[in-house]
Amino acid sequence: MNRRGGAKKQTPTKRQKKPATRKSPGVIKASSAKAVELTAESTDYVSKLAVALSDVSAAQDNWVQEVEAASRNPSLLRDPVCQARLSSAMSSVVSAAGRLRIEPVPDGMQPADEVLGRACAQAELAAAAKGNGSGILSTAAIVASIRHLDEMSQLLQQAYGLIRG
Repeated sequence: MNRRGGAKKQTPTKRQKKPATRKSPGVIKASSAKAVELTAESTDYVSKLAVALSDVSAAQDNWVQEVEAASRNPSLLRDPVCQARLSSAMSSVVSAAGRLRIEPVPDGMQPADEVLGRACAQAELAAAAKGNGSGILSTAAIVASIRHLDEMSQLLQQAYGLIRG
């Protein structure tokens, strides 16, 4: 490389790493930035939530597989068997999402529970988007359902972040 005026090549200065801060074991950081001690009640809540999240993920995966099958052959959208499979898969997503609302909600988990409630609402909107009353599914309806399920997934990630702190 041609350098004018004998300028030296500048190398970026290395940033010093910040010292790692240790979080106390058994503490969750709530959205209000104050730490909440993990109690037996909140541990039970998180355990039940993990199972519910796994169920939502499995139901969503099943629905995506049905949509992918239909997308490879759009004429399947008119097939009553395909429609029944898609409807059943979506019902499973809505049912699993409904199990995300775990009672009682321990102290410090209310912000996450509120976000989970919004995620449940998105699952219900996804189910409503696919039904147009004609009995025939459309690509537009499936895309609308996908958008709602994407929003649901983002809300689930947000709730996870609130719980993890």
